[in-house]
Amino acid sequence: MKQFKFYWLVLALLVSSFSVFAKPTEAHLIELLGSGNFEKMNDALDRLPHMYPNSTNAIEIIKGILRSNEVMNVTEIAMQPTQGHPIQLRPVRHVLVLRAVARSLGNYHATLNDEDLAIVYKLLKSRDENDTMDGLKALRSLNNPQSVPVILPLLEDANVHVVRDAIRTLAVIGDKSIIPSIEPLLKDQRADVKWDAQAAIKSLKSKS
Repeated sequence: MKQFKFYWLVLALLVSSFSVFAKPTEAHLIELLGSGNFEKMNDALDRLPHMYPNSTNAIEIIKGILRSNEVMNVTEIAMQPTQGHPIQLRPVRHVLVLRAVARSLGNYHATLNDEDLAIVYKLLKSRDENDTMDGLKALRSLNNPQSVPVILPLLEDANVHVVRDAIRTLAVIGDKSIIPSIEPLLKDQRADVKWDAQAAIKSLKSKS
C-alpha cells in the first residue's frame, strides 16, 4: 500500500513538473502582450519569434504595440509586497517598450512600412547608447535597405559602440555604394572600429 501511494506521489510530481516546463501556447504569449506588465510583455516578445516563428497573428499584434506604444500604460514592479504593504508598481518608460518591440520584430524579420520604420528610427536619435544600439540591431535583422541613409550619420557618432553597431548594420543592409562612407574609418585610431570597417567593406564588396 505504501509503495502504491509512493508511486502516485512520484507521478503527481512528474505531471506537476511537466506543466511548469511545458511550452506556452501562442495564444497565451499573445495574451501576455496585452497584460500591461512589462516583465510579462518582454518575456512574450522574446519567446514568440523563437517558439512561433511563422505566427502572422503575433507580428500584427506586435506592430500594433509599436504604433500605440506612446499612449500605452505599461508598468513594472517597483517594490515587492511585504506584510501590510501591497505590491508597488511604477510606469515603464516608453522607450524601453519600443526597444523590446523593435527587437521582437527584428527577430521575426518582419516587413515594416515607412511609418513603422519611422517609429523605430526614434531609437537612433536617443542620447542613450543602449537605445541606439538596440535600434541598430533591430534594423539589421529587419533588413530594410531604405534605412541606410538614416544610419550613415551614426558612423560619425562619438560613442564607439554606436559606431561599431552602425558599421555592422550597414554591412548587412547596405550595398557597394556605401563603401566610400565607411572607408575613412579604416584610418580610425580605435582598433575595433577599424576592424569592423574592414570586415564591412569586405562583406559589401562580395555583394552582387
